[in-house]
Amino acid sequence: MVESQEHKPATRAPREFNDKGDLPNPTIPTQDGHHLGGTPVLESLGFEVGPDGRRIRVRSKKWHDEMAFANEMVTVRVHTTTDKNAHPLPEVFVNGRVQRFPRGEEIQVRRCFVERLARAMATTFGNMKIKGPDGEDKYVYPPSSAEVIPFTVIGDTPKGEVWLKSVLSGS
Repeated sequence: MVESQEHKPATRAPREFNDKGDLPNPTIPTQDGHHLGGTPVLESLGFEVGPDGRRIRVRSKKWHDEMAFANEMVTVRVHTTTDKNAHPLPEVFVNGRVQRFPRGEEIQVRRCFVERLARAMATTFGNMKIKGPDGEDKYVYPPSSAEVIPFTVIGDTPKGEVWLKSVLSGS
């Protein structure tokens, strides 16, 4: 059994603003570092160039294995809550399909919906006044992340448990 709340979410560095109230580095890097366009990206997406110059989609065995893993059925229980504003039947969407999770009940769902639950994190930023290296006061904004919908996966495979722990840790 894997409890989603037993794993700390990935931590982010505190946000620091300059004296004008702007972020010093406003660019946000992509998760994999890729940019759109170019042959390496097309190849990484499974495209090959055919003899007539058209792009052909080629699915590898790895892709089929990943899709089979994402569609495995898993038993999950979404925790009950005392929050009167929380939705009694939380739902997640994957590729246009919806999955509703009755709180407090064990249900069988596809692993791709469990991944969506595990990645649903909310981050808030506090603020602290600290002394900088030059002796000036400055504000830092430390982040705090938590799950939006806490849940438990029951009786998963060893591969599934390792996968879920890595997703919950932000890997």
